[in-house]
Amino acid sequence: MEAGAGGDDLSSRFPYSVVSKWRVTVSRRYQHLLDKLIPHVLRRWIAFAFAAFIYIIRVWFIQNFYIVSYLLGVCSIHLLIASSPRWLMGPLFPLLFV
Repeated sequence: MEAGAGGDDLSSRFPYSVVSKWRVTVSRRYQHLLDKLIPHVLRRWIAFAFAAFIYIIRVWFIQNFYIVSYLLGVCSIHLLIASSPRWLMGPLFPLLFV
């Protein structure tokens, strides 16, 4: 067997290593952005309220996207319930997801 026949030589020839390096770079930048945004709770809620207001105005004027609005509301409520502490929910919490 040749000394260079291992996985090291093959990984340098395929673009998979380029894609994985790009993915790691994007992941690190995204994590850095999240780390910078986490302390700003009030600003995030203001941005969410502004985006929700713009979306509601858009739906109002276009008179469309009711199903999308319903699904966005359900997903938002699900995320809100899932991120709440379990001790606040009480004994009925498991029944919500049946």
